Amino acid sequence: MGFRQAAELKGVYTHLKVLLSLGGGPDERDTFQFSSMSGHLNRTRAFADKAYWWLVNRDSTGLHLDWRQPGGHCGSQADKQNFLVLVETLRERFGLRYIITVGVPYQEEYRHRGYHLPGIADQADFLLATTHGFHDASEKYAQCPSPYTTPSANHTAGRSKNRAPRNGPTMREVMRMLKYEVPREHRQRLCFSVSLMGHRWTLRSSGAFHAGSAASRAGPAAGDSQARGVLEYPLVCQYLLRDSVDPDGMCSYAVRFRDWVAYEGVHSLPLKLSRMRRDMGTPGLCVAVWDLAFDDFRGDCGNSRSPLLRTIHRALSSKKVWVIPKGAAGGKRP
Repeated sequence: MGFRQAAELKGVYTHLKVLLSLGGGPDERDTFQFSSMSGHLNRTRAFADKAYWWLVNRDSTGLHLDWRQPGGHCGSQADKQNFLVLVETLRERFGLRYIITVGVPYQEEYRHRGYHLPGIADQADFLLATTHGFHDASEKYAQCPSPYTTPSANHTAGRSKNRAPRNGPTMREVMRMLKYEVPREHRQRLCFSVSLMGHRWTLRSSGAFHAGSAASRAGPAAGDSQARGVLEYPLVCQYLLRDSVDPDGMCSYAVRFRDWVAYEGVHSLPLKLSRMRRDMGTPGLCVAVWDLAFDDFRGDCGNSRSPLLRTIHRALSSKKVWVIPKGAAGGKRP
């Protein structure tokens, strides 16, 4: 969705908040441009003023900064301090009229090198932490793309041959680190990302179907995306002989022969969000939803449109403690 379309939606849904997003590219050009601008205070002030009037003229709600690698290649050692000054300058220019949000990477190395989180949290309205997309179908093991925890000994007993090696972070680890990196009084400003994109593998053997099973390749392209290794929720519905939930990764998965799909489903989402809220220890939970186009926005799977987004809304509005439904933990082949 482009900015113009989002602005048109705001005309229909007056409560909608539309922010301009800058950055988001992991490439060196983004780092160089941000670093060059923030390295000079006069440029930073000019940028803040132009951003302010851009928002005024377009009746927007605020600005999202997504500088992925301050201090990285093509950047500067001063980027960490300059990034903080940039956010402070924007807040000074915006006042309380406009929202400021800042993207935060899951990589601890990137945060320590380029983000003064206590200072940024003091100025920004929200910190959008990346807690999705840790794994994809390019890897040789079928697993939850955004696992909440690592597999326990009980859940991996008897299938160690097919268990994926410990590679990459978990949502819980990232959340725990951010809880200590962000001052207590600003933790309610932390938002955590959830992606609605399904990920698809072709398994090596149809006899091994749990999360962590060995895969031979990414699944074939299908649906609107026409990209290997990903799948929209309406197509995932075709695989739902039974909605299984991985108890550790807290994602849903579906299997058909050697075709294995992992996704955030209507059973796994309430479970994951409930655990996130409990582990954060805050009254509420802020979630940033990515890849909305992968939801069933036409209602092909049932009686309602966008079932995944609706599930997230219900889970965040509820104080209920969710558990894995009986028989949904994938003990037998779906």
